[in-house]
Amino acid sequence: MKMKVQAALSVAALFALAASADEAASQISEDAQAFRANILEMTGSFIEDSESPYALGYWNQLVSMAGREDLIGDVDPRTPRICAEIDGDPIETLAGMAADTSIVIINEDHARPAHREFIAKLAERLRADGYEYYAAESFSHDITERPTGPSTMADGYYVRDPVYGRLLETVRTLGYTLVPYEIKEDQRAAPAADTDTQIDTRETAQVDNLLSALLAEKPDARTLIHVGHSHVAERPVPDEDGTLWMAARLKARTGIDPLTISQTMCTGGGASPVLAEAAIGTERHEPFTDILVGQPAIEFKNGRPAYRYDDGAVGVDVPEALLPTKAPILIEARPVGAADNVVPSDRLYLRPGETLPLVLAPGTYEVRSFDETGVVAGPALVEVSGGP
Repeated sequence: MKMKVQAALSVAALFALAASADEAASQISEDAQAFRANILEMTGSFIEDSESPYALGYWNQLVSMAGREDLIGDVDPRTPRICAEIDGDPIETLAGMAADTSIVIINEDHARPAHREFIAKLAERLRADGYEYYAAESFSHDITERPTGPSTMADGYYVRDPVYGRLLETVRTLGYTLVPYEIKEDQRAAPAADTDTQIDTRETAQVDNLLSALLAEKPDARTLIHVGHSHVAERPVPDEDGTLWMAARLKARTGIDPLTISQTMCTGGGASPVLAEAAIGTERHEPFTDILVGQPAIEFKNGRPAYRYDDGAVGVDVPEALLPTKAPILIEARPVGAADNVVPSDRLYLRPGETLPLVLAPGTYEVRSFDETGVVAGPALVEVSGGP
C-alpha cells in the first residue's frame, strides 16, 4: 500500500508500509523495547497524576523523552525564576570565559531537552578553541569502545532522548574523546545508607572516576563536563546544609578553577538564551556557579516544541496507518537501515484521537508504532525533503 502526502511546510513525504509488524518485531532489541514499555507506563502515570512527587524528576523526564513537553507545562515547582540578564552573546561570552581555564562544567534539567541543544552549540564552539574531551554523567562506562557511529541505547540512559542522541552525534563528529565518570556499582554506598551518605559517595566517586580516566594523566586536558542539576555547584547550595557537589570537589582536588554554568536557575524573558548574573523573583538569588544561562520559556508549533524545528527540521504528519486506535502508542522514526537500538531521530507518544507531527530533518526514515509488547504497525517509509 502506498500513499503520497504533501506535508506541512511544503515537505514531500511518501508513506509506504514496507513490512509487516511480525517481520519488524523479529529485529526489535530487548533493551529498546523495555525502555519503550517504561516510557508508556510512566507517561501514562504522569497524565493521570501530574501532582504526584514522582512527576517531578522521574516521570517528567520520560514524558520529555516521549516528545511530549507540551504535557509537562509548568507543573514542575522548580520552574526557575526570571534571569537578571547581562549583555553578551551567550556562546561567544562563555567561550571567552572558557579560555581562562581547562575545565567547563554545564548542567541541564533532565526533563528539558532544549538544554541539550544549547550544550551541543557550546561544544562546537569550544572544540574550535582546543577543548577535546567531553565527559557526561549519562555515559555508560563502555562508551569509550564506541568513539564513532550513531547514538545507541547502550551509550547511556539520557542519551536515549532524541535530542541528547543528536548532541552525542555532534560531539562524536567534532572529534571529542568521550569520558564516562558516573559512579560504578562497586563504588555505591550500602542500600540502607541515608541520603547524605548516598550523595557524598556519589559525588566522591564521580571525581575519582574523572581523575582516573583523564585528569590524573592529563591535568591540563581541556574538558567539557555535562552534568545534571546541582552537580555543577562549585559552592554550597543554599538550604542544603553545606553539601559539596561534584564541581566543588573537583575544584578542591585538582586546584583548577572550572567555569561553571547553570541552565536550571533562571528563565530568560525573550525568545533566545540569555546570560545572567542572578535569578530574581520576590528576592534576588545569587548563583552557586560562575554564570547562568536562561533558556526561554518553551513555545510550541503544531503541538511540538518550536526549538525542535531548528536547523531545517520540519513537521511531518504521522502516517495514518500508524496512528493509535485503542490505546496509547509510541511512534519512532529512524534513518532507513538503522538498527532498533539506535536512538530514534524523533519519538512521539500519542493517545487515540491525537494527531501531532513528527519533527524530522531532511532524509529518509522508517517509522514504526509500538505498544508495551512490541511493534503495532510499520515500518512506513517516509522521505522528507526541505524547501520553501
